[in-house]
Amino acid sequence: RTFLLWGINEKSDTDSRDDATMLHLSHLIERIASTLRCRVTLTIVLCDTHGLVNRADPIKGEQYAASVQAKASAHGWDVQRMSAIWNEEAISMEMVDHLAAHLDVKEKFPRLVRFAELRYRAQDTETGASRYMAARLLEKPALSRRFRGQIHLTPVEPALDELQPELPTFHIWTCRRGCSAKPWFSLEDH
Repeated sequence: RTFLLWGINEKSDTDSRDDATMLHLSHLIERIASTLRCRVTLTIVLCDTHGLVNRADPIKGEQYAASVQAKASAHGWDVQRMSAIWNEEAISMEMVDHLAAHLDVKEKFPRLVRFAELRYRAQDTETGASRYMAARLLEKPALSRRFRGQIHLTPVEPALDELQPELPTFHIWTCRRGCSAKPWFSLEDH
């Protein structure tokens, strides 16, 4: 069994980049199953809370999540929402903000500050990076428990592995060899 965190940000609908990523994932799952000679399942965790952490438009985020969920379900994949995991684990935005105030993201993960410059929808990008880092740190034990015994698939660079669940992690390309662009950040017309 495998799982992958699927981001939510500013898109309001899926596009050809999402389709290409899902097709690539489908082929990857088929190759793993063929190699291991067993059934391999995939759970997509829609990170709707990450859109909120980044202060993205929640209406667009919900529309995109619904579109991803429909397409992932059509592939036969299970879909869960990070917001449901937060509710079950009693993680809140207040906890995120409290932890974020005590993190030195600039020193520990300077790449997150760069990502926040592109994704955070408020003025202080260092705060945005700290909020994202805090959310991931709070989610880490919850995901580790929830998906115990599974393999975590991720397009996220290994330099950020400290934010990943304590599980076997397989770094993947998202649409073709050498490409780990995240479709939730990519718009067709850009």
